[in-house]
Amino acid sequence: LDYHVSGLVNKIAQRFPLFRGEVIKASRNQFTIDKGAQDGVRINARMMAAAPAPSGDFAGEVRQAGGAPVELRITRAGRDYGIAEVLGSGAKEIVQEGDIVFAK
Repeated sequence: LDYHVSGLVNKIAQRFPLFRGEVIKASRNQFTIDKGAQDGVRINARMMAAAPAPSGDFAGEVRQAGGAPVELRITRAGRDYGIAEVLGSGAKEIVQEGDIVFAK
């Protein structure tokens, strides 16, 4: 936990774009999220996927594939949307519309 908190503190100190979004469209290995360049989303940004939040929490359980968290990478960043692909094999079937994504 200390390692992850330190990483987050570094990102904030260095003004890395932090965002929380939602998968609004899922098809094959391409996922559209509801955040784009105006929200700080950049090409090659990585994010983690989580199940929708129960009862208004930040996010539900982080999606897992092969014992590792599922990561997405932005391949295209429009003004108000982002297009991402899943990193790792076997993970694309796990991410669904409505899932929460957040900067890693």
